[in-house]
Formats: sequence, C-alpha cells, structure tokens
Amino acid sequence: MASDLPSLLSALDPPALHQLALDLVRIPSPTGDSRAVAELYAERLRALGLDVTFDDEFPESPSVIAYLQGGRPGPTLEFAGHLDTIPVAHEAPVIRDGLLYGRGACDMKGSLAAAAEALRLLLPAREQLHGRVMLCAYGYHEAPLGRAQSLLRLLERGIVGDAVICIEGPSEHVAIIGRGMSTFEITIERPGEPLHELQAPQDTPHPLLVGLDVANALRAWQAELRTSEDLPFVGPESLFIGQFESGDFYNRVPTRCRLVGTRRYAPHRRFPEIEAEFQSRLQPFQSAGVDVRLDLVKAKDGFRVAPEEPVVRALQTAFEAVTGRSL
Repeated sequence: MASDLPSLLSALDPPALHQLALDLVRIPSPTGDSRAVAELYAERLRALGLDVTFDDEFPESPSVIAYLQGGRPGPTLEFAGHLDTIPVAHEAPVIRDGLLYGRGACDMKGSLAAAAEALRLLLPAREQLHGRVMLCAYGYHEAPLGRAQSLLRLLERGIVGDAVICIEGPSEHVAIIGRGMSTFEITIERPGEPLHELQAPQDTPHPLLVGLDVANALRAWQAELRTSEDLPFVGPESLFIGQFESGDFYNRVPTRCRLVGTRRYAPHRRFPEIEAEFQSRLQPFQSAGVDVRLDLVKAKDGFRVAPEEPVVRALQTAFEAVTGRSL
C-alpha cells in the first residue's frame, strides 16, 4: 500500500472533508448527550458504503462502529475517537482562512471527519488490504461525567482492534507512553445548618478551614510527586486541584467544602494502589470533627508501547511520506 499512497492522496476531497467536520461540529454533543452527532456520523459512514453498527447500549451516548473489510486475511487496525465535547460554550462554528473553529473541532470531530475520509480513500483499494480497518466513535469520554463508560463496555465485549490508533490531534508525535488518570472529589461536611459567625460555638468544626488544610496537604503531596520518577516524554506523576467550593454567605460558618481535581500516575501503577494511597493521605483529617469523603474515579490506567511496534513504525513511515517530516 505504501507505493499506492500518492494515488490515494490524489483522490483526497478537501471540501467534502471540511464539510463533514463542520457538520459534526455544528451538532452540540456535551458528554452524556451525543446521540444526535452519533446518528449523523453513522449515516455519513453508511453513505460511503461501510459496514456500520450503531451500538445503543448507552442510548443517550451511543457508539458508532464501522468496518472496511480487506480482500485478504489479517489483523484489525482500529481508529478510535470520541464524539462528545466538554460542556463549555463556544461561538458558532465557522471555517475561516482554512481553519475550523468551534466546540469540538480539534477535540475531536475534525479527526473523526479525517478518519472517515481516510476510509473513503481506502475503499477502492480494499482488495489489497490484509485484514480490515475498524473505525470506533464513542461517547462518555470527557471527565468528570465521562468515565470511559462506553469504551470500557466495548472492550469488555471484545469490540477492539489488534492495534489501535487514537486519532485525537493534531500532533506531530506518536504516543508510546501515557500516564494513568483518575478524578477526585473530596467532600468535607459537618452536621447541622450554616451558622452566623457570632452565634456559632467556638468548637464548631469549620469545613472551609479544614478544606484549606486538605488543599495544603495536597499541594505538599504534589511537590513530592514533582520530584518522583521522571517518566520519559510525560514527566513525573501529578496532582491538580481545579475546584475549591465552600460557603453560602460571607459571615456564616458553612456546612460543606468540596475540592475537585485530577491525579495522574505512572503507567506501571494501577488504580487500587492510587486509591489506597489517597485514602491514607486524607485519614488524618477525619479527626477534625468533620466527615471527609473521597470519591476517586478511574478514567484510565497508563500504557507503554515499544517504539519498535509495527503500528508505531507504520505511523512514522506514513507521516514522513505525506509531510516530509519525522514523527
């Protein structure tokens, strides 16, 4: 197929590719509500002549699986990507000066449009393929609502390629290592109602102040992690706090404090170990007269791929053939 690459690329249809990407971006698909864009994507893939399955296990966030069967036996190469977007407002989508702007354009509907175009280009050459190409588009990706629910069920059911390329981009790197990630939500609560500062007994537990102590402990932990094993390409493990919420009025002792963030860890470690470590870090704060609860949810464990893996070498070879640059 490498020798046929110039002829395949000559059949590229940029206007159609741009239009499909724009059509996908025009359909809002916040995590947990991506059915409409999944239906459009499945319809366009069927129109190309692909064998398409519309997986309805999660009706509000279905998965689209398409196959291009080659003419000779061989493995399955999967292109994988998500259809949902983070639920943040964005200006109306538009193509301006050759670039697509809009929620999900890069993350990652543009890539899904490119994958569909790649399969369209391969259709006339399908008899030369050893094996098949699989395109999998799923939802429930973006945390915190997305916890890879759709993707994990597909994997459990055996719907996965022999080699998988995550098509999110653009990027001039091929990922051969990735850290694991979990999201945490720490809730600190005391019983009762909010109390005016002058009416609250002096021994009233103050969830906001306990939350500050917890936040400082997490910051100290992050400083420790910063000096931990420096993983090639991705750096050390990390802990990040993105939300700190407490209080309903400026002069009242609140009943609740909430901290939310991420914990990223080395690919050789697994989630149960991370969860046990997190619980031990919070244990000292249970004696402060408040209830400290941790909700730690795994998004994914980490991975490593050997640089000499055939799929890595194939990506590098193809990238250089198309762009003239090294991947």
